[in-house]
Amino acid sequence: MTLMQEIALRQSLMFGGLVTGLVLGLIFAVFLCYRQPSWIKTGFKPLPIIAFFVAGIANFAAPAVLAALAFSGGGGIAFSRKGRRAILIGLFAFAITHLIYGLHFVSQIEGDTAPWWIIVAILGVAISTEFWLTPHVERMKWPVRLYVLSLTFMATTALMIPNSVLPTVGALAFIASSVLFGLRIFRLDETSRWAWAADVAAWLFYLIAQAAILAGTGFANPLFSI
Repeated sequence: MTLMQEIALRQSLMFGGLVTGLVLGLIFAVFLCYRQPSWIKTGFKPLPIIAFFVAGIANFAAPAVLAALAFSGGGGIAFSRKGRRAILIGLFAFAITHLIYGLHFVSQIEGDTAPWWIIVAILGVAISTEFWLTPHVERMKWPVRLYVLSLTFMATTALMIPNSVLPTVGALAFIASSVLFGLRIFRLDETSRWAWAADVAAWLFYLIAQAAILAGTGFANPLFSI
């Protein structure tokens, strides 16, 4: 294989993986994400993340981004099951995901470039969970608090990256997804007419978050290197 052929192959795998992940994610949103746990749902849920992972490997994604995708894929599988243990595993996996993303963002910070008012808003959302979420999670208060801290760390560090439009979109989408997921799991009754809408919206924000972070800060710069 010539150098140009390898470049073409890697570029095709990169863009193909991103598009495939988004398409698979939309299929999951339409047909599965709002349904009760099943092995079909559990098996399908990580496929978009696997596609993003392939896209990353094809074009020299940062190891931290690949690790974060792997942990989030595992967390997604856990959240597709029922029970307190599954929720705890999912919270742990996603807390690590956000921590890894945050550390990756820290490595790209060049000075204080974050708009202060957005950081204040993010901190406000984090603090507000002590009132509308934490009192309703029973024995999972500290796992939820640790998850909120890791999410806040990831979001604030994303804002400090120069020219960080896509990482910022990804971080804010993760916050939206987490807020909706928290409402869905701990505040909404299974019979609520809003349950399916919360499931679909939380999943779509999550899909946007992963794609935006991968496209915005995950790949090698330049995109192809030898």
